[in-house]
Amino acid sequence: METSKTIKIITYCITSLSLVLVSFYFIYARHNSKKINNLITNLNIQNTNLNIQNEYLKKILKTINKINKKIKIFY
Repeated sequence: METSKTIKIITYCITSLSLVLVSFYFIYARHNSKKINNLITNLNIQNTNLNIQNEYLKKILKTINKINKKIKIFY
């Protein structure tokens, strides 16, 4: 009878510990998920900024090309 009680207590302890560990794992996973989402958001913002800079540089290049064509006409 005593052995049965001991086995039940040990089983209960192992189950409780397992539940605690699983809970911590999910908290950790959720925390990492938030970090990853923040990184993705930051990368999207940087990509948008680079696209804007690219468009701006294209306009500058067009202007330089127009100026070069006008200079070639003179020489």
